[in-house]
Amino acid sequence: MNEPQIIEKDGKPQYAIVPWEEWRALQDRLELLEDSRAFAGIKARDTEFLPADVAKAVFAGNNPIGVYRRYRGLTQSQAGGKNRRGQADDFFRRIRPAAGFHRSSPKDRRRARR
Repeated sequence: MNEPQIIEKDGKPQYAIVPWEEWRALQDRLELLEDSRAFAGIKARDTEFLPADVAKAVFAGNNPIGVYRRYRGLTQSQAGGKNRRGQADDFFRRIRPAAGFHRSSPKDRRRARR
């Protein structure tokens, strides 16, 4: 790397001039560093990312829980585990916080119809 040309104002450095190739190389390295930090931040979160096909199926009006269950390759009984309260209860509990899905009760659905 060549020494940059320093432009001063009132005896203090104000600007550094570097050759164009060095400037581009510095920008590329900075972009790579920013991307690496962003990727590390995403991986540090406990988040699951879904393929676009899954999102499209939900936006097309399909049941989000069913779409997610099929994406994970689970049957309804596998999704529910050994629980007798209902096949999907454990599955809902596991995915609801991460996926932002919520399950309405029959009382909530009756209220919504009014």
